Amino acid sequence: MLTNAVNGKKYIGHTKQKMYQRMGTHKALYSGCRYLKNAVAKYGWGAFSVEVLEKAPTTEKAREREKELIKEHGTFGKGGYNLTPGGEITPMIFPSVVAKRLATVGKPEHKQKMAAVNANPEVKERRSQGGKRQYAAESEETRAKRMAAATAPEVVQRRAATLRASETFAGVQLVAQNRPETVAKRKTTWAAKREAKLALLSPEEAAKKRAEAERRAVWYAANKEACNAKIKERRMQQRTSKSRPSCARTGVDEEPVLWPSDEEL
Repeated sequence: MLTNAVNGKKYIGHTKQKMYQRMGTHKALYSGCRYLKNAVAKYGWGAFSVEVLEKAPTTEKAREREKELIKEHGTFGKGGYNLTPGGEITPMIFPSVVAKRLATVGKPEHKQKMAAVNANPEVKERRSQGGKRQYAAESEETRAKRMAAATAPEVVQRRAATLRASETFAGVQLVAQNRPETVAKRKTTWAAKREAKLALLSPEEAAKKRAEAERRAVWYAANKEACNAKIKERRMQQRTSKSRPSCARTGVDEEPVLWPSDEEL
């Protein structure tokens, strides 16, 4: 719990982070707790005292107690700095939300927008000041512990493994797209759309289209590994090159990889 010694207002929250990490976030300009962030900017971090009310065995219990303590201390509304009644969870714990975010940040227009923002001198200065303020009150002992934790062999190995696994955003996105539940949902959607289109054709033409689709499915099942490898390689080339339409060529000779000719079937 944070308490403002000037006006007595309080803020209650829960975290799985170490205390200095969580408090550092509250000090920074990018803090998501807007009301508290404004108060820190107005009164200074020195006007706030920090108190650990209790420790919870699980995240679920921590959320429950956060809601109860906010109500008990009256920190939601005019009596404090909490902007919600508490007990919320971050949506980023859900795979579907993570996949949607990865798809958004991978779009060329998003990358161009963020590149312009990051190149802005005012933005750079605000981030610099926020970083300095985040660690301004950190003692040498705390800093040494933080640096030791960040450079621990297991942490370095885990970070390197993560980078190798993802390499680029495209790799991360492909992992999200190929989850079993995502693949099953995509196949169901495709099947529904295909049947809707076939319903508009004559029975003879629809039967012909279905037979063709079955032949292609058989061919794909027999050549799945090689086909997917080439598709993945092409997508990686497209997504890691400079921004351009997804249908543009990569500038290298590309072999047809999606489907064989009718003769080969």
